[in-house]
Amino acid sequence: MEIKHFFLLLKRILLIVLIYTLCRLIFYFSNFQYFHQASFSNTFLSFVLGLRFDVSIICITNSIFIILSILPFDFIIKESYQKFLKIIFLVVNIPMIMMNLIDTELFKFRGKRSTYDILEMAGDIKNQSLQIILHYWYIVAMAAILIYILIKFYPTDKKSSLYIHYTWGYMIFLLFLGFTFLGMRGGLQLKPLRPNNAFVLDPNTLGNISLNTPFAFLMTIGINGIEKVHYFKTNSEVFSKIDTASHYHFPGAKKENVVIIILESFGAEYWGAGNNYKGYTPFLDSLASNGLFIKNHFSNGKTSMDAVPAILAGIPGMMNESYITSIYQTNKIYGLGSSLKKHGYNTSFFHAAHNGSMGFDVFTKNAGFDRYYGLNEYPHKKDFDGDWGVFDEPFLQFFCKELSTYPQPFLSSVFTISSHQPYNIPE
Repeated sequence: MEIKHFFLLLKRILLIVLIYTLCRLIFYFSNFQYFHQASFSNTFLSFVLGLRFDVSIICITNSIFIILSILPFDFIIKESYQKFLKIIFLVVNIPMIMMNLIDTELFKFRGKRSTYDILEMAGDIKNQSLQIILHYWYIVAMAAILIYILIKFYPTDKKSSLYIHYTWGYMIFLLFLGFTFLGMRGGLQLKPLRPNNAFVLDPNTLGNISLNTPFAFLMTIGINGIEKVHYFKTNSEVFSKIDTASHYHFPGAKKENVVIIILESFGAEYWGAGNNYKGYTPFLDSLASNGLFIKNHFSNGKTSMDAVPAILAGIPGMMNESYITSIYQTNKIYGLGSSLKKHGYNTSFFHAAHNGSMGFDVFTKNAGFDRYYGLNEYPHKKDFDGDWGVFDEPFLQFFCKELSTYPQPFLSSVFTISSHQPYNIPE
């Protein structure tokens, strides 16, 4: 069995990776005004991070092409079969190139990479297609150049005398399948790669550089958005209801430290405060007796994943899908951390579960929390409960110890791990 086809496949994949990178460069320079405040190092890192998303979507969209290219059979060396592979390669990747380039201009209107909800505009785009093509002729020209590069430099079969035994051929075939699967999910991390994983640099708008449009689009297929409702007929009617004249200032106000404790699977019935029985929360009851206790409190979400967007960014869980995994996950948000950082606050978020659990690490970064502490950052692995994460008692002590080292003022939040099945109670 000839080994050259494995190398040919690698060259072909590298070619489309190069094309994606060129699309990213075009996107960056076309929208430079949105990213010019970012440092050179972070901008460079956004391009490096983008390779991860490129490889992921290339493995997903080209999975059939990859398998057909490395089948451990002799007929794949035939010229007719190689032409068939080239047709598949072009049919799959040309639309992906077009999607990336179209977003170069569409981003100026939407402020984000296009997700599945772009199909709501399909009718308007179709009706104005000729006008759009004429107005944005340079996009068509760039697409033609990139497609020409794709066709012109597509690696072709070369004569080779390097053969391997079929047993090794089957093993390499399986190895390629394994790497393709890893590429599709974006690596070995806890959860498969999602669009919001791109928004980890400062400023987080750089995430739009790291992303590519095919990935943002395909990863949001089947995710429903919010039903559009119209309570007002015109924008002027909306603004007439908003008080834009009042400005509130608090001169000389002391910048207090802010700590937000989020308890997993907690409810008002567990408190002593607010109830006519002792309850199970003596420390929280003591806080309630010395501060402001709000008896009438209502849920802004149904699941743990809804809690963090609701509490730290004012985004209630009003969809069937959590905001963190919704088609809106790449939107620019203004969280509590974003607000307080402008006033000199150090910001951090602690969660005793696996890093990446429920997407909290990425979301809190987008909400303005600079530092994230999860299971990876916790120093004593013996405190792992075997299922959810670090037991609450040692992790809360770790939380307290870390806070004592922070320059003040600081904003920090801790989310305790699960208090529902399976229970693991420390001795």
